[in-house]
Amino acid sequence: MVSQEIPYPGKRKLRGNIAAKEADVEFQQYLAIQLNVRSRVIQAFHRLHHAYEVLDILSEGKGLLVQVIRVSEARYTYRVLELALSLIWQAARAGIDPRFLPTSP
Repeated sequence: MVSQEIPYPGKRKLRGNIAAKEADVEFQQYLAIQLNVRSRVIQAFHRLHHAYEVLDILSEGKGLLVQVIRVSEARYTYRVLELALSLIWQAARAGIDPRFLPTSP
């Protein structure tokens, strides 16, 4: 004949409390992981936003540098042309044939 012992009074309740505590621990771990993932997603979004802002600033700076280079080249070309014309004019005034003036390399 099979016999089954009757559990000691309060033993089932104690096991239920232990199971509830273990479930609560698991739930708290789940919440911690969820918070960690959420935090990492937010940080990644902010890093991405920062990267886009840096790209905008750099592209604006690049555009400004291109403008400065164009202006500098235009001024340099104008100054070289002005100097060449001045030399030609002075040579003509002095009676020197401009073909004998040194040419730039």
